[in-house]
Amino acid sequence: MAERNGSGARGVGVRGPSADRPLVTGPSLGPVPYHWVAAIVVCVGTFLGVMDNTITNIALPTLKDEFDRSLDDVIWVALSFIVVSTGLSLTMGRLGDLYGRKKLYAWGFVVFT
Repeated sequence: MAERNGSGARGVGVRGPSADRPLVTGPSLGPVPYHWVAAIVVCVGTFLGVMDNTITNIALPTLKDEFDRSLDDVIWVALSFIVVSTGLSLTMGRLGDLYGRKKLYAWGFVVFT
């Protein structure tokens, strides 16, 4: 059924305010939106990855002293971490394309922590 609006034109499905629908609603106090939870999880995961690399770099002098090696030998610990991370980025990117990035990130987060 068509109703006339104020301009004289016919509108389809134009309704005025009713008693069962409020005109103004306040802010919802419902659950936290999903995108904020996802952003927090990604930030924590990034922080843990950076912290893991930093811990490796800070431990290099101690590893040098404990294993009685030169600093050149011990630097390979940090380099191996970077090489493995880079190699896994390509592999995990492909697996993310195949199985879903969200699912793969969640599993990686669980395994890492």
